[in-house]
Amino acid sequence: MVDGETAAGRDFTFTASAPGFVFEQSGSDYILKESAAGADVSFDLANAESVTIREVPYGTKLTFRETPCAGYIVESVDAEQISDPDGIPLENSIDLAGEDGKQYEVRGNIEITYTNKKGLVPVVLRKVGYNNTDPQEQTYPLVGAKFKIHEGSISGNCVTAEVGGEEISEFTSAGADAVFFSGELKMGVRYYLEETEVPSGYNAPAGNYYFTIAEDGITLNCDVPTGQSNYDSWIERQTEGGVTVYTISIRNVAGVSLPSTGGPGRGVFYLPGILLTGLAGAGAVMKKKKTE
Repeated sequence: MVDGETAAGRDFTFTASAPGFVFEQSGSDYILKESAAGADVSFDLANAESVTIREVPYGTKLTFRETPCAGYIVESVDAEQISDPDGIPLENSIDLAGEDGKQYEVRGNIEITYTNKKGLVPVVLRKVGYNNTDPQEQTYPLVGAKFKIHEGSISGNCVTAEVGGEEISEFTSAGADAVFFSGELKMGVRYYLEETEVPSGYNAPAGNYYFTIAEDGITLNCDVPTGQSNYDSWIERQTEGGVTVYTISIRNVAGVSLPSTGGPGRGVFYLPGILLTGLAGAGAVMKKKKTE
């Protein structure tokens, strides 16, 4: 489940592998078959769905890797022993591997639960100006710029926010720091910044700036060549109380020289849950589950 509700249209992709075996599909399930070559299998799980991997020989090592859909991350992986023919403790029959996935040595029936949470990250977007005749290109807050924030592409859905009891989709840079957006945005989603109104005396941007939030930071770029290959200096990262906030300062140049625009942002995300079940000797079941 995702956020305790049906994850309509959201698929979480799993890849299963077992050395010396292939996965032969049988209806909605898979049967493990011996093969010298071996081959992985990939499948998607939506809310309340499950996949069973059957006829798994005792002692087989199964590895599962999950790729959450955009906007979600893996929060935890838990395993529970359902049946244990040899009395082997669960912790001794499961090897929780690292980045390559979770590996389980199937010696009994086990249920594996992948919990995902919605990936929302606090993001602040602000507008700054600068004069390219200044050798140090010092920036300053620039109010009056208007932006729309699109998901996925420049023509994608607009991000909205409630301001003064009204839902808006166009944001104006204002205040001492010229912030035009402050809120939570999804991890793994590309956001495009469309500057719909440029402050008087400043150049319009050459193109549209876009950014993507990942677990290790934010990547900012422009959809047309600008002569600038790295925008890291436009992004600030602050962590307090375990929460990381990103601020993106989109630049506009004064006069009629090089155009530049943008805005800082930060976001927080939480992921839904996914349930995987491995049945030793009989198979493995993977289910997707949503949590608040």
